Order: sequence, then C-alpha cells, then structure tokens
Amino acid sequence: MCVVNFDVMETAVTMMPNPATNHIYVKGALPGTKIRVVEEATGRVMAMVERQGLFTAIDVTSWSSAAYIVQVFDKDRLVTSSKIIKL
Repeated sequence: MCVVNFDVMETAVTMMPNPATNHIYVKGALPGTKIRVVEEATGRVMAMVERQGLFTAIDVTSWSSAAYIVQVFDKDRLVTSSKIIKL
C-alpha cells in the first residue's frame, strides 16, 4: 500500500489506499474542503464530496479499473491532487 501525504494549510492530507479496490479514504482535509475524483483518461468527474469528519470515504467499488485523480479544494482553489489506481 502506498500512502501519499501533502501539507495543506499546516494540515497533512493523506489519501489511501493506493491502489484501491473498494474505497478511497481522504484524511486530514480541513472543514469546508471539497474532494473531487476525476477519471484520468476521460476527465469524467466520478465523485464530488465535502469533507466528512476525520476520514472521508469514497466508494469506488463500481468504478472501472483505471487511474483517477483525487483533487482537494479549499473553496474554489485546488490545494493538492494525487493519482490513485483503482484495481
């Protein structure tokens, strides 16, 4: 399992697991943060959710095996992004 860490406004944002099979978990995003997941090949938005407490879980079980970009926004500003592989 690969864990990706980012410093966002003095808060570490962690996205895991990578690769993923059932869920992607985003930890450490600040209140009011939005998380968007985009399929890398097509640009199709697969999920757009607001931070949900300590961990935000995104169900990816029905998604195709592919590369996805997880983007974290504070208001309308992109603060970090990471590639996640869905098996």
